[in-house]
Amino acid sequence: MTSPLIFPGITPRPGGHEFIWKEDGIFLRLERLREHHDSITAEVWVEQGEAREHLIGGLRFNLTTTAGRSGIAKSLAARRNGVDWGGMMEQVCVYALKKFREQAQPVKLGYYPEDADIKFLLRPTIPEGVSTLLFGYGGMAKTTLALAWGLIVQLEEAKLGLVPKQEPIMLLDWETNQDIANRTLIALHAGMGFVGAMPEIIYRRCRRPLLEFIEDVKADVDREGIGLIILDSMGKACGGEKELKENALPTMSALEWLGKTNLIISHRPKGEEGKGRGTYGSIYVENDVRQAFRVEARHMPGEDALHVALFHTKYNLMSPLHPFGYQITWDKVKGTRIEREDVGGMADLQEQLKPETQIENALKEHARMIVKEIAEETTLTVDTVRNTLKRFNGQRFICLGGKPPVWVNLFKGAIPPEEQASLET
Repeated sequence: MTSPLIFPGITPRPGGHEFIWKEDGIFLRLERLREHHDSITAEVWVEQGEAREHLIGGLRFNLTTTAGRSGIAKSLAARRNGVDWGGMMEQVCVYALKKFREQAQPVKLGYYPEDADIKFLLRPTIPEGVSTLLFGYGGMAKTTLALAWGLIVQLEEAKLGLVPKQEPIMLLDWETNQDIANRTLIALHAGMGFVGAMPEIIYRRCRRPLLEFIEDVKADVDREGIGLIILDSMGKACGGEKELKENALPTMSALEWLGKTNLIISHRPKGEEGKGRGTYGSIYVENDVRQAFRVEARHMPGEDALHVALFHTKYNLMSPLHPFGYQITWDKVKGTRIEREDVGGMADLQEQLKPETQIENALKEHARMIVKEIAEETTLTVDTVRNTLKRFNGQRFICLGGKPPVWVNLFKGAIPPEEQASLET
């Protein structure tokens, strides 16, 4: 009989631990530890001997009650007597609870790091080691765009003005299936003209909430050396509309536990319930990510392309990026082509831009304009243009004077050298 004083060998596992008592040849695994409002539960699997003969498996019990611990011990005693199952379960539960509740130790801040620059997997859209969110209504090509970014990272080929750091990617897919995802990637690889051969992307078709199989994902991530996880989409990963609010924080915590960079795709609700809101279902998703982009898209009549605009709505780690756009063209022969596009040229997306950005775009096109001309070129009223110019006077715009006053962008080249010099003095 094993003495309770003899502590087992312990090996960490995704979502749990494995305990080994060599003297008795006992192998016990705790998996899928979960915290509930008044308990912590886990699944237990027990084997014995060199052949690892199965004793019990997949039983979920409460680690925090004597009934839960003694119930497992009695089940094991009924299968194999002569072992101190009660003592073993006490060791297992006490250790697992301590590790589960263990928090990171406090550290001191205020030091200057050797490398203070923000690290990116895809500069400047995907910071390394945190979660980035792409959200928008359906039909905005969010998945296509996310997979294009993923290919740039995995192949480490700079495209679309983005600078990648090479990492293998994994797609967690609740929305489509393996065949559709595979065809999308192949079409992007062909249409965007990548030099490297089509890579093998790790793919997992998902049908249950992420929390139910996060340990399996952790094993995949560790085995394949995954650096970027693309999750499509957040609502289904949380379990659907009713479960999203309750499971948003636990799901984000599970992604953080994986310890990798995440690119999360999420939807916006349509209709009246979607006005003034961001991602679907829960503000916790937007609060927990470090970077977020709202995706808007338009299809112009008579064209075979989709015009996509990205608006940088959350930027914890950096200054906000100006809105930027893509033109996406699907071709059965040439593949899916994505090209950079000036958002200012997308007429029906102008209203999505901030007033100062609309004015900047207009002045880039015409260099010098009066208030009335700017209002005609944008979706803004004369009063809004006038107030915005005054607010950013000397910061983003400069008034050259005159009646009516003439305005220019505050950057070299918009103003003749002699006038620039006089303004600087």
